[in-house]
Amino acid sequence: MKKRILLFVSAFIIVFALLPATVYASDEWRMLAAPIVERAQTLARIASTLQPAPPQVPEQPEQPDQPEVDPAEAEALAAALAAAAAEAAASASPWAIPYVTEAISVGIVPPALQNNYTQTITRAEFAAIAVAMHENLRGEITGRVTFTDTEDVNVQKIAYLGIMTGTDGLFNPHGIPNREQLAVMFSRLANSVGRPLPATPPTFADIILISDWAHEAVGQVQAPGIMGSTGDNNFTPQGTITREQAIISALRMHRLLR
Repeated sequence: MKKRILLFVSAFIIVFALLPATVYASDEWRMLAAPIVERAQTLARIASTLQPAPPQVPEQPEQPDQPEVDPAEAEALAAALAAAAAEAAASASPWAIPYVTEAISVGIVPPALQNNYTQTITRAEFAAIAVAMHENLRGEITGRVTFTDTEDVNVQKIAYLGIMTGTDGLFNPHGIPNREQLAVMFSRLANSVGRPLPATPPTFADIILISDWAHEAVGQVQAPGIMGSTGDNNFTPQGTITREQAIISALRMHRLLR
């Protein structure tokens, strides 16, 4: 409505502008134009008072009522989960139980690994822990890389991320990773969740024994305490670790990255 009125007034002004000046001076013109001018002025006043119609806002669908959470039930559930985690961690070494319990509680220890904690960890087992932590922090891994010697989905996921790889189509799921290899895997895991570990030179006494390709990663995991000394400030790069040690290192990284 307002636009149409303004168009009419604008057209009226243009017509006046096109007429010769002598026309404005004639009595006939003033008599003819007076009501038109008055009408245009009235329309201009009306247009100035009009406000544009507010935009139409689509109606929002009604949201279903959210069930109320009973604080007592939530507390009981949390206690039950904590008790279950503690029970699952009970067979770990006494010094490791609190850490393993926490790791289970935050969801980075797959059920299949909630036992035999003092057993040396295998490549497939570490892949399961690494996948659990990555998905805990960043959501499900959808990609897959397949191997001819295993159909383990965690192996396929971890290879897709490039955290662990194989050779000639083989993953060697039952192989035992050494400590410097695990340091590299932890470093790659941090990269995969978008939180790379700061580059820090390692300061272990046996630094000369660390392979060149693992040197940077060992420093990266040493500085924040993800992996530490095996004694006498030695890293023991060719040594192995147990399930509970891998779980505790994963927990330390999870605390750092979450």
